[in-house]
Amino acid sequence: MFTYMFWGKVLPERAQLDMNFKVNFIADKLDLKGDAFISIILNQVLVTLKIDKEVNILTLKRIVSSLLDKEMAKLAFIRGFDYTVVIDRCLKEDLTEDWVYGIDYPLESGVHTLKEINERMNWLRMLSVGMDGLLIDRCLNDFKSALTHIEDAPFYCYRAIESLRNHCSEQNDINDEPRSIQWEYFRNTALISTEDINFFTKWSRDIRHGRAAYMSDDEEVTVINKAHQIISSYLENISKKVVR
Repeated sequence: MFTYMFWGKVLPERAQLDMNFKVNFIADKLDLKGDAFISIILNQVLVTLKIDKEVNILTLKRIVSSLLDKEMAKLAFIRGFDYTVVIDRCLKEDLTEDWVYGIDYPLESGVHTLKEINERMNWLRMLSVGMDGLLIDRCLNDFKSALTHIEDAPFYCYRAIESLRNHCSEQNDINDEPRSIQWEYFRNTALISTEDINFFTKWSRDIRHGRAAYMSDDEEVTVINKAHQIISSYLENISKKVVR
């Protein structure tokens, strides 16, 4: 058995929480099974994970976060409390791995400096003005949710793209046209192909219908970056007033 320890906290800390429990889990796609011993004292989280083989610690963080999120969902149903769990450190028992998790994701945005960030923020604020701008905000909120709930990233990415399709339909006054026509306008504006949309349709289908789905770490990176590229392409082209 391999043992990993994870530290984190439950937010908001002003809503104090104490819990101790054990969870048995099986990750079929990883051919992995193990036990999670979870201790929460005054919102401070310690998870001791015992598993039957070594796994990438980024994948393990996803597993631990998912286990805790499920418990917070039960608590939300019972008490109506909106708790969020943040895992920020992992230590392997033999001390060969000691990792502090960042908040970033390997996004191929090319935006790094403060000047670039401020320019992009002002650009997005301009695009999100007015009633149609609400659809831009909804898209960006869903993309953020994809980063927060990475196991459901295809669902949130597809919904983000759908918001932009609705935005495109509003801009071109084609809401009453068949859905296929609306998608065509969107693809032509974003300069993408039918295959690009089908990529997300395929990946999100199971999640959208309440079925479990699994992605590898590399597949998660691909989904996030492909969605980012589509969203960026559409927004940049409407900035130039490029339409069908």
